[in-house]
Amino acid sequence: SKRLPALIKRLTSMEREGISASEVAHLTGLIDRKMAELKETIDLRKTSGLERSAEIVRSGQGREIMDELRATVAGLIRQQKDALKKDVILSDATTRTRTLVFFLTGCLNLVFLAWAYQRIARLLRQRQLALTAAHERSAGIAAAKGSCQCDALQHRRLRDRDG
Repeated sequence: SKRLPALIKRLTSMEREGISASEVAHLTGLIDRKMAELKETIDLRKTSGLERSAEIVRSGQGREIMDELRATVAGLIRQQKDALKKDVILSDATTRTRTLVFFLTGCLNLVFLAWAYQRIARLLRQRQLALTAAHERSAGIAAAKGSCQCDALQHRRLRDRDG
């Protein structure tokens, strides 16, 4: 009974955990009624004897209060378990959604990287082809220029010799 006030105080702070103020008030009312019934029974035993206190016990009033108290507590426990089940279901669904989003984002990144690789590889091939073509043209121009210079040199030699 010394722990009871601390337990009731703890119970009143549980509203944020899904137990409403009206449920707490109903529960504390039942506890107060049971404590009053116990006190009355004990006081009658002390003042009027065993027979008088036994009449109160036989009336079943204390049992009715305890049965209602047990039923109320069982209902609160059931309510808390149901809320916990809902939280677990929501948490599982959220986890599945998060995992799916991560997976799809990873796949999208891989597709983007493959596309970027293909594009870069194609541009590098085009660049290499352009460089090869440019090199071949410059080699052809140099060869043509060298051929022209050889022809001009031969022409000068022939002119100088004939001339």
